[in-house]
Amino acid sequence: MQTKQLVFSKEKNAYLQPTKTRKWILHVQKKYQLETITTHGLRHTHCSLLFEAGASLKEVQNR
Repeated sequence: MQTKQLVFSKEKNAYLQPTKTRKWILHVQKKYQLETITTHGLRHTHCSLLFEAGASLKEVQNR
Protein backbone atom coordinates (compact mmCIF):
# COMPACT_ATOMS: atom_id res chain seq x y z
CA MET A 1 0.00 0.00 0.00
CA GLN A 2 1.23 3.45 -0.87
CA THR A 3 1.16 6.50 1.37
CA LYS A 4 -1.23 8.28 -0.99
CA GLN A 5 -3.85 5.61 -1.68
CA LEU A 6 -6.50 6.67 -4.18
CA VAL A 7 -10.13 6.05 -3.25
CA PHE A 8 -11.07 4.80 -6.73
CA SER A 9 -8.06 3.21 -8.40
CA LYS A 10 -6.82 0.39 -10.57
CA GLU A 11 -5.02 -2.54 -8.93
CA LYS A 12 -1.67 -0.75 -8.52
CA ASN A 13 -3.08 2.59 -7.27
CA ALA A 14 -3.28 4.03 -10.78
CA TYR A 15 -5.95 6.52 -11.83
CA LEU A 16 -9.20 5.29 -13.35
CA GLN A 17 -11.06 6.95 -16.17
CA PRO A 18 -13.68 9.26 -14.56
CA THR A 19 -16.47 7.47 -16.44
CA LYS A 20 -15.64 4.17 -14.70
CA THR A 21 -16.78 5.33 -11.24
CA ARG A 22 -19.91 6.83 -12.80
CA LYS A 23 -20.78 3.46 -14.37
CA TRP A 24 -20.30 1.69 -11.01
CA ILE A 25 -22.52 4.20 -9.22
CA LEU A 26 -25.25 3.96 -11.86
CA HIS A 27 -25.15 0.15 -11.64
CA VAL A 28 -25.56 0.18 -7.83
CA GLN A 29 -28.31 2.83 -7.97
CA LYS A 30 -30.27 0.80 -10.50
CA LYS A 31 -29.72 -2.52 -8.70
CA TYR A 32 -30.87 -1.19 -5.32
CA GLN A 33 -33.35 1.41 -6.65
CA LEU A 34 -31.49 4.32 -5.05
CA GLU A 35 -31.80 8.01 -5.84
CA THR A 36 -29.33 9.45 -8.30
CA ILE A 37 -26.05 10.90 -7.01
CA THR A 38 -22.85 11.75 -8.88
CA THR A 39 -19.32 10.87 -7.87
CA HIS A 40 -18.85 14.53 -6.96
CA GLY A 41 -22.03 14.38 -4.89
CA LEU A 42 -20.57 11.47 -2.92
CA ARG A 43 -17.51 13.62 -2.22
CA HIS A 44 -19.68 16.38 -0.78
CA THR A 45 -21.71 13.90 1.27
CA HIS A 46 -18.51 12.41 2.68
CA CYS A 47 -17.25 15.85 3.74
CA SER A 48 -20.59 16.75 5.32
CA LEU A 49 -20.62 13.51 7.31
CA LEU A 50 -17.05 14.13 8.51
CA PHE A 51 -18.00 17.64 9.73
CA GLU A 52 -21.11 16.24 11.40
CA ALA A 53 -18.91 13.68 13.18
CA GLY A 54 -16.72 16.48 14.57
CA ALA A 55 -13.80 16.51 12.12
CA SER A 56 -11.97 19.80 11.77
CA LEU A 57 -11.64 21.68 8.50
CA LYS A 58 -7.96 20.69 8.29
CA GLU A 59 -8.78 17.00 8.87
CA VAL A 60 -11.37 17.09 6.08
CA GLN A 61 -8.93 18.87 3.76
CA ASN A 62 -6.26 16.25 4.41
CA ARG A 63 -8.71 13.42 3.93
